[in-house]
Amino acid sequence: MSKQPKKKAIIHWLTEEEGGSKTIPLIPKLVAPVSVDGPAGSVAASWSLVMEMDEHPAADRSQKVTIDFLVPEAPHHLLVEDAEFIMFDGPHAFIKGKVIDQ
Repeated sequence: MSKQPKKKAIIHWLTEEEGGSKTIPLIPKLVAPVSVDGPAGSVAASWSLVMEMDEHPAADRSQKVTIDFLVPEAPHHLLVEDAEFIMFDGPHAFIKGKVIDQ
């Protein structure tokens, strides 16, 4: 199986009121379970997504990132432009995002 290209995305760190955290961690990389819903189909939070931060978070809690599934067997075909995803810390969502490139 060939390696799929990484994708660009915009994320939103959920606020405390939305179920996220009060502060945004300043980290270069994050791995967490993800659910994906988009034009190519859906998958529940059974796969891990690797997220590399391309820039610091903006004041509105948005951030440009590069994403890829952790393992080659993951449903990479779901990471298409306009696909939306939610990352989880245990049962709690803490990031919502959208793929912005094909």
